[in-house]
Amino acid sequence: MVEGVGMAKNSETANQELCQTLGKRLGAWKTFVVQELPAGIREASVDSLALTIPVACNDLKALAQQARDAGRPLVVRNTATWAGCAAIRLGAHLSYEHLADDLLLVGLSKDAESVLPGMVEKMVQLATPPDKECHKILDELPKFEAAWHSASDTAQVVATYLACHPRVTTVRYPGLKADPSFAIAARTLVGGFGPTVDYLCEADGHWHRVSYGAGVDPREAVITLEQALEAMGS
Repeated sequence: MVEGVGMAKNSETANQELCQTLGKRLGAWKTFVVQELPAGIREASVDSLALTIPVACNDLKALAQQARDAGRPLVVRNTATWAGCAAIRLGAHLSYEHLADDLLLVGLSKDAESVLPGMVEKMVQLATPPDKECHKILDELPKFEAAWHSASDTAQVVATYLACHPRVTTVRYPGLKADPSFAIAARTLVGGFGPTVDYLCEADGHWHRVSYGAGVDPREAVITLEQALEAMGS
């Protein structure tokens, strides 16, 4: 059973609705929308999409099994977002991500308290956003999900283009079948493989990164990249 938790006065209904909606996507037992994190959570986390260069997708199922075997928590910074990665369902004890600049979505698994004792109580005590902000996010959820799909689609086209480019020696994108993390990403991510593509250019021997937002025309993205590659090769 997924539980939404919204504790602030005048925002309980909106907060709970937001938590329940996103908690279902994450596979969370308890979900919170708060303005800060308990101490030590960021430092203990791994990313769902590792955005160090080159980009890769972490195997959350394998990491979860290792964590449970060792009796330690798996804390995930959900860089793939709730729209792209059900981190709790994949085995994380705690998952967090930014919904907005000052708002965080935090999900807990049913066994989180066994390795993160007192975490539910800590979360309940944190400040929650006002009603107006919760309603705004609820209204924008469909756009947020569509943005993940759109950005992923553009990145997929760009990565495929780069993989065939004579001036590019290596491409890293989890959505390419030849990518080292494709198999992991295929069972970890939903609705696309994310907005970020890294490529190694023959001209300078350096990694370059492109990352796309929603609504970017893939054709325009390819044209812009081709111009950049031509400039590097001249």
